[in-house]
Amino acid sequence: VPRKWKQDPKLARWVNTQRYQYNQLRKGKPSSLLPEQIHKLESIGFQWRILGGRSIVNWDERYKQLCMYREEYGDCNVPRKWKQNPELANWVNTQRKQYWNLQQGKPSFLLPEQIHKLESIGFQWGIYGPRCL
Repeated sequence: VPRKWKQDPKLARWVNTQRYQYNQLRKGKPSSLLPEQIHKLESIGFQWRILGGRSIVNWDERYKQLCMYREEYGDCNVPRKWKQNPELANWVNTQRKQYWNLQQGKPSFLLPEQIHKLESIGFQWGIYGPRCL
């Protein structure tokens, strides 16, 4: 739904509010958006951000990319500045930040089932070494 959709301005405002609240969560700031709401919206294909008419890939798509990375490289330690897929590298870093927020009792959009999925493929929440730099 476009930000200023003339066919249904109320829906456009509501969608914009959801995206704003999601962005607040990503920044570690207080948000009224609950993890269950995020999951429900994503289950119907809700796109959190639109850039230049393109939708941003959702959590499950990035998870699939991470699984493919693991198949090829044997681990989930995507380097922070991985040139082959900088979006995946950023996503992995975001997962770690959100997990850290959760551990600190701060707002986080990471769901328990997402944590489980990541851990089931050997995802490490804190890693150190040359491949991560």
